[in-house]
Order: sequence, then structure tokens, then C-alpha cells
Amino acid sequence: MKQKLHSEILHLIGNSTYPLNAFLTQMLHGHQIDNVVYMIEGLKSGRGVEELLLSADPLGNFEELKTCQPVEGDDYASIYQNVLIDLPIGIYFRKFLEEEMKSMGVDDNQDKNAYLNRIGDVMADL
Repeated sequence: MKQKLHSEILHLIGNSTYPLNAFLTQMLHGHQIDNVVYMIEGLKSGRGVEELLLSADPLGNFEELKTCQPVEGDDYASIYQNVLIDLPIGIYFRKFLEEEMKSMGVDDNQDKNAYLNRIGDVMADL
């Protein structure tokens, strides 16, 4: 049912104009964020991309989700570079990371890998 609902929403998005198409797109963002977090956690635990895609929420599917690749260890910098930047919902993750950077007192001159690894530790605690 969710797959059918997703295809119907995509049909509506394709055949509507602003502001309806923007609203429908934003409606899917919560599901997409859930799928991204699910994929990252699944890849960190050693599960395969195909297996994760089969059990992901159909309402949160988008083309870029298939490009998620396993990363070595806790390399959150590469997760951010390879997964989060190019997503339709990347702006939400960027806002989260910027807020965390401000709260941790990180300035722009510090090493981004070290910062992203610190953010990964914070995200793991959530």
C-alpha cells in the first residue's frame, strides 16, 4: 500500500504546480530522513545495500538512496560527503551539523573530519 501511495504522490507532484508540488515533496522529507538514517545504521552494522533497500520505507524512497555505500569504521566525513550532501533532504542534515558545530564551539578553521567524527559521536548517542 505504501508503494502505491508513493507512486500516486509522485504522479501528483509531476502533474501539479507550485505550491502543491512543493508541499507534496516536503511531505515525503520525513520518510526520506528516516530512510537515510536507516541506511547509514544498516551499512555501519555490515548489512548490504540491496537488503536495506528492500526493507526501507517505500514512502521515503528516492533515486539517490541507491548510491549509499559502506564506509570504513566511523568515517562520518565520508558518510556526509557520499550520502548526505547530494540528497534532496541534505539541507536538513546541513542545518543540524551547523547547529551542532556552533554548540560545540567549532570554528571554520578546524579540521572538518575531526568535527564530523565528533558529530557522529553525538548522533550515535541519540
